[in-house]
Amino acid sequence: MDIAPVVPETFIADNVVMVSITLKGLAKFMVATPAQQRKILRDYKYPKEEGQAMAQYYKEARDVIYSFHKNKHPKEWLATKIEGLRQLASGVGGGSGRRLQHNARAIEQYGAHFADRNFEVLGDIDVSVNVEGVRLKINPDLHVSEGGKEKIVKLEFANAEPSGAVTKIVCQGMFDAAAQSGHKVTPGCVLYLDVPRGMEHRGARQGSRMKGEVEAACKNIVSMWPSI
Repeated sequence: MDIAPVVPETFIADNVVMVSITLKGLAKFMVATPAQQRKILRDYKYPKEEGQAMAQYYKEARDVIYSFHKNKHPKEWLATKIEGLRQLASGVGGGSGRRLQHNARAIEQYGAHFADRNFEVLGDIDVSVNVEGVRLKINPDLHVSEGGKEKIVKLEFANAEPSGAVTKIVCQGMFDAAAQSGHKVTPGCVLYLDVPRGMEHRGARQGSRMKGEVEAACKNIVSMWPSI
């Protein structure tokens, strides 16, 4: 696996140094204890190679799921991909083998829970936004049309079930960012698919309260960043 060079997660925009984190990273920060918050920010400010690798941990699963919907493959096609990954995993062994096994498991779970969704794949989008000096990186896993409605989709593959607070923050963040970028999506068209459990979470109109909480969290991140 190719891993991007390790660089601090900051960049310059309009001559202002900004912090750059993922939307899910922000959600975890917002529900974390103070000590956990510092650990989260430290991992973003001083990324390690294993962290870069974890970000790509489910690359094979995401690629297969994208191709499945894009090319309208039958469900049996997923089975061939699962078997191929498992055979490759048995030959590789070690940590790489375990990662491939987990990707095979993720595809199998997706096939069981979501393969019947009639997703028409649209072009890739990046709806990243700047909030109070923080660059929130938001790249939906799928950008699709379903039933004539544009939808953006986040895929969750982790064995640990995401908390309700995290899913609400992620859905709200994706909706606000998509709307700001000019996409005509309703909150209900923002989907967080919890693949292992076969659960679909949708966005909801959280109002100004959630927006204010996100802005306050971003201000807190900017104030903490220099001391991390």
